[in-house]
Amino acid sequence: MKTMKISLSLFMIFLMLTSCSGQDKAVPNCVQENFKKIYPQAIGIDWDREGKFYTVEFDEERIEKEAWYDKDCNWRMTESDVSYMNLPRPILDAISNSSYSTWQIDDIDHIERNDHTPFYVVEIEQGERERMLFYDATGKLLKDASTWDESYKNPDRTLDF
Repeated sequence: MKTMKISLSLFMIFLMLTSCSGQDKAVPNCVQENFKKIYPQAIGIDWDREGKFYTVEFDEERIEKEAWYDKDCNWRMTESDVSYMNLPRPILDAISNSSYSTWQIDDIDHIERNDHTPFYVVEIEQGERERMLFYDATGKLLKDASTWDESYKNPDRTLDF
């Protein structure tokens, strides 16, 4: 009987925790509808909150993506993982012809924002040193950051390039 009471108590705690966490992630219908219009082929959809933004992680055509929407249901940004093989040739050439040609590429993202032309973020490393290189699709270096700068992921921040 004691085991049953403990099990029942644990189950009730679990229900309370899961019901509370669901309220924090409540996504307005208009945000979900706008998402479905832009990404009708999305699978593995997982909604969350980042401050005042609704974010959704998903896969589309075997590419991991994260889209951001504001409280007014407007799309603000999408970050897409990019493989080395899919990085535009002009960016590969720009890196190969730069002082970073011997550095290792660690991660690549393609960023689309509603207030900026699309760009790529290439994270590179050499030993303990890391840099973030921002390029447009033509291979033009937009920014070379020696410090870790993920402010581009905040749709409210104005980009300095």
